[in-house]
Amino acid sequence: MNELILVVEDNPKILKNIQMMLEFNDYTVITSSNGINAIDTLSNSDRKPDLIISDIMMPKMDGYEFFKTISKNPKWFNIPFIFLSAKATPEDIQLGKLLGIDDYITKPFQEEELLSSIKGKLRRKKQLSKFNEKFMKMLDNKLVEGFDAKNIHQEDICLFYAFWDEELGPVIKDVFPKEYSIKISINEIGVQLFQTTVAIYGHEDYEHGEGVLLQIRNLDRFGYIYFGSIFDTSVRGNQRQFMLCTIAPQITYFDSLHIKKIFEKIEKKIKSLEVWDLIDSWQEISKILIQDH
Repeated sequence: MNELILVVEDNPKILKNIQMMLEFNDYTVITSSNGINAIDTLSNSDRKPDLIISDIMMPKMDGYEFFKTISKNPKWFNIPFIFLSAKATPEDIQLGKLLGIDDYITKPFQEEELLSSIKGKLRRKKQLSKFNEKFMKMLDNKLVEGFDAKNIHQEDICLFYAFWDEELGPVIKDVFPKEYSIKISINEIGVQLFQTTVAIYGHEDYEHGEGVLLQIRNLDRFGYIYFGSIFDTSVRGNQRQFMLCTIAPQITYFDSLHIKKIFEKIEKKIKSLEVWDLIDSWQEISKILIQDH
């Protein structure tokens, strides 16, 4: 089955040209003329798009609001999203990146540039899907009791830190709260998340860190995982992998952007061998998640 791409563009000529280009390259295409129509298309479609390409300046609902709406919806937040826009100033591009889009391509655009970006985002999406599928299998379909995602309490939020040991494999370094109310132990979840990461991505040198937001359906939880590496001459390749993870009943895409900033600060301290406090970081993350919901 060909990969499905939703193109949102209010200029009929540009929309038709993009559609023809994508179909010529063996993609299936659905189209909308603005954000409102695109949301209706998504809501009524039997199949979720593999990727979205959207203009910014459109009537009824512009690209920014459309992206925000997509990002807040648990069904759609993980669809790769590319802005294709005539808004080409450094400020425009920076705003798009601050929102957390996957790519920002300016008009007029080169066909090769757009196709290359699409291929890269779809490849990344397949990796994440494989990650989630493998992780679900490793958890062996164990379930936890239900929860009210709209009513998050501080005790519903967990933060842990792990690193890779060449002899022992993944090792949980620290976790808070120590007794997290979930039927599967955090140690088991952490080990399996780390093993899944390595199985999918390998022992790469994540110089700037990589973040992944997962909807862990069979645990009725969301997880935001941040993995990176630090220089360590005692291990093969002189790079030791580490992982930071927060688990909560609900984490929106925009929550994950704020959490990522906290994790990036922690990463700097880990790399510079500075002391950092897991509980302080947990409190920061708790404020983000409780305030948002």
